[in-house]
Amino acid sequence: AEIHLLLNDYVRAAIVLLDVIDRPENQSHPRYGDALFMAAKALKESGNYVGARRYYEAVLPQASGSRLQETVLGLLQIAAATRSYGEVETYIARLRQAGGLSEPEVDYIFGKMLFQRGLSEPDQMQRAVQVCKRVPQTADSGAKAAYYACVAQVQLGQYEAALGQFAEAQNRAGTEGTKLKELTYLSLDRLYQEMGKVEESTEAYQEIPQSSPYFADMLFELAWAYVTRANQQDAPEDRDQALERALQATELLMVTAPGSSISPQARILQGTLQIRLGAPESAYDTFQAVVDRFGGERDRVVAMMNRAGDAKRFFRELV
Repeated sequence: AEIHLLLNDYVRAAIVLLDVIDRPENQSHPRYGDALFMAAKALKESGNYVGARRYYEAVLPQASGSRLQETVLGLLQIAAATRSYGEVETYIARLRQAGGLSEPEVDYIFGKMLFQRGLSEPDQMQRAVQVCKRVPQTADSGAKAAYYACVAQVQLGQYEAALGQFAEAQNRAGTEGTKLKELTYLSLDRLYQEMGKVEESTEAYQEIPQSSPYFADMLFELAWAYVTRANQQDAPEDRDQALERALQATELLMVTAPGSSISPQARILQGTLQIRLGAPESAYDTFQAVVDRFGGERDRVVAMMNRAGDAKRFFRELV
């Protein structure tokens, strides 16, 4: 079982371990607790969260030190994955008891869990802001905690407060990693758009370089920012200038990230912009490219469904 775990073959590891721990005669073995812990890990990694929670909770009363820390972190991951937060505060208390993690690190984990909980229980979102703000700038997770505080404030509609918090997150992210700083800029740009500050939004987007994993998202949202600006213009020449910039952003997206998950939406936006700019022939070619790309896939699915006869039966057999 340990070899299967090292090979990341979690399903096979779980099968072996469940065979071991289900035998009553093995419960007195010195390594029975190890088997329970490994079974919980194998089940969690293979997506069997109900089984994993059962075995982690069996380990929890006797766990200590690093084993206690790993067990609680596993339970917290399951809580996030299943959106079941009833025992989170109990787990956090045990995590503080376990040691090994500093208070700011535990606060960051707790704040992140409160944020996720707040998406379905809004009263928890303000707690997420307070806990994340407790994490000091000098902590390893200081920038990430500041970012979660920003996003939580946006969820609460506290836009002006979130602007100041985003500046704090950007300052901290400068020392903790480029990717987080770029994500902070992208979120800040979205906030500007939500607040109707289109000029600030289009300027902030330019802070995200082409090497960023968020470059395609930035181009798509930049295009929409220019569309918003165009809709605010009274003079036809100003409106057309903004639409041209939006079109350029979609064209750049097609060149730099043709396989992006948002490229089909960007292609449709591109065709719509071409119509508004008086180029219907170009728009026809753009829309036809979308039909050619996805129409064949649709036809193949329809043909498969027709051969199968019963749609429910087809997908049941596929599964």
